[in-house]
Amino acid sequence: MNWIDFTLFLSDHMQTYLYCLLIAVAVYFFIIRAFYISVIDPLVLVTLFSMFGFSVVLFLYVTHAIRPYYFESYLATQIAFWAGLFFYRSLKPHTVVAPVAAVAPGLRETTLIKALYITCPILYIAGQIVTYKVIGIPLFKDSHINVYKDSGGFGLIGRFITVLTPITAFLLVYHLLKPSTTFFSHFYKYFFTIVTLITFLLSGSKGQFMILPNVLFCYILLNAYQFKSYFNKLNKFGAVLIGVGLAFVGITIAVQSQEGNSMSSITNSFAFRMVSSGDAYYFSYPNAQIEKIQYSNASLALFGDLFATLRLIPRESLPDPVGYALFKQFYVADFIAGPNARHNVFGYIYFGFIGSIIFSFIIGFILSYVRNRLFFSLRSGLLFQLLFVILYLQLSAVETDPSMAISNLENFLFIIPFLLVASIPAYVLLKLGSVRARRLSNSF
Repeated sequence: MNWIDFTLFLSDHMQTYLYCLLIAVAVYFFIIRAFYISVIDPLVLVTLFSMFGFSVVLFLYVTHAIRPYYFESYLATQIAFWAGLFFYRSLKPHTVVAPVAAVAPGLRETTLIKALYITCPILYIAGQIVTYKVIGIPLFKDSHINVYKDSGGFGLIGRFITVLTPITAFLLVYHLLKPSTTFFSHFYKYFFTIVTLITFLLSGSKGQFMILPNVLFCYILLNAYQFKSYFNKLNKFGAVLIGVGLAFVGITIAVQSQEGNSMSSITNSFAFRMVSSGDAYYFSYPNAQIEKIQYSNASLALFGDLFATLRLIPRESLPDPVGYALFKQFYVADFIAGPNARHNVFGYIYFGFIGSIIFSFIIGFILSYVRNRLFFSLRSGLLFQLLFVILYLQLSAVETDPSMAISNLENFLFIIPFLLVASIPAYVLLKLGSVRARRLSNSF
């Protein structure tokens, strides 16, 4: 069942789907309440998409569009994921704002942060400009996912931008909440914040708008004792930022829509996008389409990009992403597209019914450990906080697409050393004892 088939099937059984959605909302109300701190927590948005996925599977089951076997597989893996997610006690506001030693970065760390703050936003904007010049503006292309295909090696720029985006956002948030002492520091941080927001809009990605709010949440959470007043207003901030984000989404849909840009068409497109959070399920479960994908080497699916980059295996030996493999069962196209390979589907394909349950528990456990335990160990310095932001942002998406989350972490592993090297000139300049260098250092 592809997108068109599901749309037609959904329109014929809309009342049934709405009942299923109500059940999903009731179930996920308790799931979200168990870890909720703020609406701009990246895990909240991911879980909301998961809720719509739950409603889709339940809808397919009650309409007899899938075998009970696949419904049981979905439920077992989803429950296993939740068991892993709540293995450690979730963060609570009173534990987060409890007195903790304030972050007091040393001279070297402060200088390195300043050097990264000079280097990363400039590299980020430069990468975006090159993308617009060579490939075009993703917002106006058919697919922002496929933007670097046949780009003659410029796909590396896409990887750099993926890594630079959260790092730049973290550095901007840190300095936005830090008092400025000079006109130049005011200009620098607000200029790059505005330009970064513009690039988010031009990216064509409807989820890009949440990166800055997500990073803001993480930074305030990590420094809740220091920014207690901000922490107590997170939900107010979140409501405003979600409103702005929805406006971004509306603009993106209006530009990309082929069915007009009226409010009704934008609303319908947005609603379908939410429901399509479960597209991996209606691509794979009906008619046992999932059985037609015969993959067995999970290590290549999860870590193949790392192996290929290290030249341990040829890149041609990597399996197609699961979502693309499902897409090819219904469409013939020369571009990469398809649903996100949710952990339930990915795990079933690579590990089978029982193995997928274990896999789902493991990834939920890892996410729980990072969010609820490692969090406390990484509050002690700005670089550690940046590490937490990177890990949490990527691992929050592990339920949506495990292989994509791991691949993004692998990108960070390879590209961060290059960023550190690129920051050396700024670091050396800031370390110089000249009056000009000290003035520049004080500006930041």
